[in-house]
Amino acid sequence: MLSWIGLFLLLPAAMALVLFWSRCLALSNRDQFKDQLIASVWGPVLASLGFLGMLWDRSGVLGEGGAGAIGMGAVIFAIVAGMMLLNSASSNVQQDKELMTDLPLIWPVAGVVILLTAAAAKVPHLVGLIVCAIGLVLIWINTMPADSSVEQKSESDAQSSSLAGAFVSSLFLAVCAWWSTSLLPALALTVVSLVSLVLVMLVAAHRGVSQGIRMAGWLAVLLPCLGLGLLGHDQLFQMIQSGRDSAVPRLHETIGLLGPGLILLATTLVLAGGRRWSPTWRRYAGLGLFLVGVVAGGLAIRGLMA
Repeated sequence: MLSWIGLFLLLPAAMALVLFWSRCLALSNRDQFKDQLIASVWGPVLASLGFLGMLWDRSGVLGEGGAGAIGMGAVIFAIVAGMMLLNSASSNVQQDKELMTDLPLIWPVAGVVILLTAAAAKVPHLVGLIVCAIGLVLIWINTMPADSSVEQKSESDAQSSSLAGAFVSSLFLAVCAWWSTSLLPALALTVVSLVSLVLVMLVAAHRGVSQGIRMAGWLAVLLPCLGLGLLGHDQLFQMIQSGRDSAVPRLHETIGLLGPGLILLATTLVLAGGRRWSPTWRRYAGLGLFLVGVVAGGLAIRGLMA
């Protein structure tokens, strides 16, 4: 019964999230710190909650469905970066400079960590807890302004209420994804992925290309951190409930993260080197990233249909 209810409410929850997020972006102040919060904290967290709902009650087994949900952040990153590279190859120099901003060093490091986790096939639950703690620290760091001497503008009540509405809608979407995953996991993953892609594109439209790419990059980094942390906490809770003290609980079947780790690492390296490339090579690189993202996302969804 809950599966059908979640499936029925999945699309309305997604539409409400997009509506509240668009209104929040339209009403928010235009300054550097606000751009940082939107692209590095609010946006990635809101876009991650739907995927985290699909990971609930997996009993520490990541599997194909869990890897598809966690890895969809990297897929969205590749698609968005590819589209922006294609656009920059036919735009003016000013847009090229906006696109090729300095990228956080943590992005390629996160790609390497995800690859190591995938290569291990199964890791202790402490790995998930540690990675989650690192993700929370990164979120906290991103909430601090780069220049503390600049006075921050207060937000309007309408903007605050829109952000709160987006957060509630995202939580509701996570619940709907959790309920509907047992019935039609492919449909749930498709809807949540498209919503997250729309959230990123709205940031790019309201705040600029560089902020859209920044949000997609942080989504690709924070989603695996929070997802593995959720599985690790679930295993820890089960261990406490059962009273086990000898066997160390593990997160199983993490090999599915190999593709997302490679995509995150490759996308970051392409963006970092694209500043020095000609428009032609940038167009080829953008097309390649876009196709890789679309194919990887399609394979993840097709795997859940089997």
